[in-house]
Amino acid sequence: MELETLVRERAAEIDRVRSDVGAFKIHYEQQVGWLHEELDELERAIVEAELGVLSKREDIPPSSEPAAEALLEVLARQPEAADA
Repeated sequence: MELETLVRERAAEIDRVRSDVGAFKIHYEQQVGWLHEELDELERAIVEAELGVLSKREDIPPSSEPAAEALLEVLARQPEAADA
């Protein structure tokens, strides 16, 4: 009987911890989630600005290198701020 009691207590403890983790996740997303979204938007804007500056420089020939094309593809696939 003692073992069954211990198992029930542990199961109840696991349920409490899962509930606490779920509550923490909700609180974290409410408090910090928007900061991550804002950071993503700023990083996208920086890359776009850098690409714009580089494309206007006359001392740099237009690139047909795969790395530049890959970067443009990554930017195109990123969700816009309106999707957030």
